[in-house]
Formats: sequence, structure tokens, C-alpha cells
Amino acid sequence: MRAMWTAAAGMSTQQAAVDVTANNVANANTPGFKRAVAAVIELAREEARPATSEFPALEVGTGSGALATLSVVTQGPLVETGVPTHLALEGDGFFVLEGPQGPVYTRAGQFRISPDGYLVSMHGWRVRGAGAIPREAVGLAVGRDGRVLAVMPDGTQREVGRIVLARFRAPSALASAGDGCYRESPASGPPEEVRPGERGAGVVLQGFLERSNVDLAQEMVSLIAAQRVYEVCAKVIQVGDEMLATANSIKR
Repeated sequence: MRAMWTAAAGMSTQQAAVDVTANNVANANTPGFKRAVAAVIELAREEARPATSEFPALEVGTGSGALATLSVVTQGPLVETGVPTHLALEGDGFFVLEGPQGPVYTRAGQFRISPDGYLVSMHGWRVRGAGAIPREAVGLAVGRDGRVLAVMPDGTQREVGRIVLARFRAPSALASAGDGCYRESPASGPPEEVRPGERGAGVVLQGFLERSNVDLAQEMVSLIAAQRVYEVCAKVIQVGDEMLATANSIKR
């Protein structure tokens, strides 16, 4: 029975939606995390009866499917940490990290100073544009324009680099690389590298972190909605099975 296959497709779609929601909830406290949504589409309809001069065609739907996962790249709330190596962006840009397999992009500014003096992520990946801080430096200052300044023992500041940001035409289509990082995808388009404060990329705030943009109340509503649709689809399969059993008993 076609209805059973259609309902099964709906159950698979809702399961994907629940998986996405569960990941959002699990990362509610992950700095820089962007919540995701499952893009759901209607599957092609089948023509059960061709159109006539009196009636249009009888089309029967075949269910729904999860086409893709899209990130919601709205700004998350900023929280002050007071840690000099913690950076946040107020705008729509991304930090560029020099990953082992090419550049990755992130909003998570939980950085630290590596043993060789570079500003790096928690994975040890260098922040593009931030040069090496001299060993004799006693402090670090990062301007809103991304300039990285080493504070020397005599109180002077020495510029050692300027952070580079990246913007995308379709940032919601970036591919997840895990750990709050993203990679360029065909759908996102290539990155446009800019300086902080230019072309809407945003400014750098030192001593701040951007929190996740996950709204737990919204996620719970999405979870309940997906659960109810799943249960209804399961009921359709149960009813379809009972109808088939009835039809088989009549034939006997």
C-alpha cells in the first residue's frame, strides 16, 4: 500500500529533524555554535489517474524528505570573560583558521597563545593574520580593527599582525567541520577575505566570547512537533497494515 511507504518516508524525515534538534540542544553552551535546521521537501507526486477533459489528474503524494542541513547564522549573545586571548565578532564575518587540511572558519574565539607565540584555536590551528608575539612581551592587545599588538616590558605596543576575516554569500550553506568550525562548500560560495570593520564583517571584541545562538525553548517546540508528526505517521502505517489484513481476509 502506497500510504505505508509515504508514512515511512515521513517518519524518516522527522527522525532527521529530531537528530538535528538533539545536536542543537547538546551544543547550547558551545561558544560560537550556530543552530541548524533540517530543510524538508515534498517528494514527487505520482499520477494515479491521468487528466481528462472533465477532471484534472489524480496525483498521490509520496511523502517528504530531508534535503539538507542549514545553519542559522544569526549573532549569538556576547559574554565578557576578561581573558585577553578570547575574541568575539560583532558582525557576520568568520575567523579563518589554518587547519591541517586547509582553512576552516569559525565564530568560536576561544583562542590561546601557542608555545611559539602564535594565536591559535583550542586545536592548535593558527588564526590567519595574527603574527607571532615576541617571547619578551608581557601582554596582548587586540583592536576592534583586528590589529594584534604585543605589549612590551617598557609599556610600548608593537604591532605583530592583523586578523583576517572571511565572509560568504551563503553562510548558512557552509559544511560543518565539527568543533564549531566550518568549511567552504559549493553552495556557500568561495570566501571573501576582508579586514575587521569592512563590508559588514564585524569588529573584534577582546575579552569576549560569542555564545551559541540556540534557544532551548524553540528547540523543545521543534522536538515536540517532530515527535507528534512521527507518531501520526506510525499510526498511518498501523492503519494501513490493518486494512491490508482485512482485505486479505476477505479474499480468503
